[in-house]
Amino acid sequence: MRNITASSFTSWVRRVLPVALLAFALAGCQTGLTRPDDAGLSRAQRYSTQGRHGEAAEIYQRLANSQRGEARDALLLDAARAWLEAGQMTRALASLDSVTGPLPENDNAIAMIGGYRYLRDGEPEKSIAYLRSLRSGLPARYLGLWHELQGRAYFQLGDSAKGVAALVERELWLGKGDEIRANRELIWRALTALINKGERFEDIPATDAVTGGWLQLANAQATGALNAFGRSSALREWLEANPNHPGRFVVEQDKPTLAGGFDYPDTIAVLLPLSGRFAGTAAAVRDGLMAAYLNDTERLNRPALRFYDTGSEDAAQVAARAQQDGARFIIGPLLKEQVAAVADIAQSTPVLALNSLPDDAPPPPGALFQFALAPEHEAQAVARRAISEGMTRAVALVPNSAWGERLLNAFAGELMSLGGEVLSYQTYESGDSDFAGPITTLLNLNESRARMRQLSAATGDKYEFEPRRRRDAQFVFIASNARQGRLIRPAFLYHFAEDMPIFATAAVYEDDSEANGRDLDGLVFADMPWVISPDQDSDDVQRAFARHWPSRVSRRSRLYAMGYDAYRVIPELLGEQPLIDPWPGATGDLTLGESGQMRRNLNVAVIRGGRAEMLGRIDEVILDEDALLELEQERTQRQPDAE
Repeated sequence: MRNITASSFTSWVRRVLPVALLAFALAGCQTGLTRPDDAGLSRAQRYSTQGRHGEAAEIYQRLANSQRGEARDALLLDAARAWLEAGQMTRALASLDSVTGPLPENDNAIAMIGGYRYLRDGEPEKSIAYLRSLRSGLPARYLGLWHELQGRAYFQLGDSAKGVAALVERELWLGKGDEIRANRELIWRALTALINKGERFEDIPATDAVTGGWLQLANAQATGALNAFGRSSALREWLEANPNHPGRFVVEQDKPTLAGGFDYPDTIAVLLPLSGRFAGTAAAVRDGLMAAYLNDTERLNRPALRFYDTGSEDAAQVAARAQQDGARFIIGPLLKEQVAAVADIAQSTPVLALNSLPDDAPPPPGALFQFALAPEHEAQAVARRAISEGMTRAVALVPNSAWGERLLNAFAGELMSLGGEVLSYQTYESGDSDFAGPITTLLNLNESRARMRQLSAATGDKYEFEPRRRRDAQFVFIASNARQGRLIRPAFLYHFAEDMPIFATAAVYEDDSEANGRDLDGLVFADMPWVISPDQDSDDVQRAFARHWPSRVSRRSRLYAMGYDAYRVIPELLGEQPLIDPWPGATGDLTLGESGQMRRNLNVAVIRGGRAEMLGRIDEVILDEDALLELEQERTQRQPDAE
């Protein structure tokens, strides 16, 4: 055994003890990674005192990431309070949700964030009840926020009167003019969201004059949503009755409408094929345009309309002649091959073409707006509808044609962009009346029958057997005209797909319940408001058309709507920011995309009793990252259907 002397022991202690003490110290530091940054804390507190709450919250959040346990929770609570003061409720709630320990009691800031949690989770009733329980003990500095959360909760419930009243009262607790202005904009955004969902406000009682004025303004906007000319009158009447109302800024933002002086050029040329094979189509567009023109009764000096026939003459030459005749705006031409011919004219005179350039055409020069009733918009709308209802896996049946390929690509592209997929598709010939072949293939019924034949051959027995369709598909997309649709829909029901929803485009529906019969009942399709949700003005126009031209209205109804919108949308196109926000037209909510192409956001309806019944509107469809991840995992794990 080695002898240890006093000197050697002392040397060993000097070498080992610091290491042991360091290890002991590290072992004892289980509640925090590092000591909080004193300088950072001081800076965050100073920012809060200076009103720089967002910057303070960022520092608290960063410091929390270097801590554990109670130290981390305390910093997260400080971050949540700072986010609350900065008006960043979503971030405040995110910080609060990261706290692992118990939340402090009797903390007003934390309690207010908790009230917002119910709103985020879509539980407005709980939010209202919870906020009421806090009201008596809140200091004045939180009462503005309290009323805001109350108002948002009532709007989430669809109770516009109580929602407006809460936000009106909120102004009593706001200080700066900018805060009051923002509050009034919040009221109008909330009312506009209800207007877009079809809400009307004429019979809603109000608790005070200011709230009543807001509801009357919303009703004026909603009543004229599809009639810009009628809206101008309604807004002026509202302004005369409410000259000092805080909602006046809404009307003042719409000065052209308020003045009744839409910015129309003095002379408009209309280029249509009024002779030749497309004369009937052109006549429907012309009649719809004239209906809008004659309905513009509020203008003292309407523009002069001059019609030019492109049925037997080169469209470029006709456009040049119209320009020489003094045209300051051109509507048309109608045919796709003629649009490119007038593109150069748009460099000096704005052109609203009633079709679009070919896909491979270069970007158009000048002000060439392309307004087409593209069926791709309908295919995209039903894809969004299916996703909004939780259906992500489709099969499709389309005609073997360029039209069918366009619709399939538009539908599949929109579905995939939202996280869905087309599992399979089949085509049919345009003259087909028997769709059993493509449907049985699409639903994998042939494979089911083949498996039964194999079983019978193996056992030598005969079995009672009913084929079973594939189970991985959730719905069907079809592209067809009305005649074929009335055959395809029953064929799917016959082939064991009675529980699969069927979605289609507008071509499947005729605006005539007797023509549709009952064969299309249950089918969902996308179409323009003119067809499935007309307002009073456009409904009156359609009745007048039906009275004077009963034989051709149902076949060309959508073309009337196109002409109707072509006249009404002109002032929107000539503004500083043309169609930057959706414009409510008879053909859809119109926006202007790249290269001057106008996009239609469409309504969706279900057919019942041969008639279209509009379904609730969807403004936006977004799948969050978790939902997209689940879909991707489901795709990779899905096994081929064995039935």
